[in-house]
Amino acid sequence: MDNILLGVCDEIPLLLDSPSPRVMFREFGDSSLVFELWAYVAHPFSELRAIDQINRLVYDEFDDADIVIPFPRREISFLDSEQDVLHNGLWNEHTMRRQNRSQMSQAIK
Repeated sequence: MDNILLGVCDEIPLLLDSPSPRVMFREFGDSSLVFELWAYVAHPFSELRAIDQINRLVYDEFDDADIVIPFPRREISFLDSEQDVLHNGLWNEHTMRRQNRSQMSQAIK
């Protein structure tokens, strides 16, 4: 990881050689290892361009090295009926109010 990130820094002329860029292993994430790249630019107005160049090159280098960034996957289910709601333990106050209104309107008819 360090070699890839530091190699990217060597390719970006906006980054200063001194202080030299550093890679820090910050933490274990939910589905990731979190690294932080410290690099310096000569002027604050160059910062956004440097970040853009770093990110683009890191993406390309990760792709070349077959490094995959894990993204969390979410599953969304839609319940078809009130029976599904009861079966899945998702009975709540809103569902009870809806049922009560339905019963009340039937009683009025």
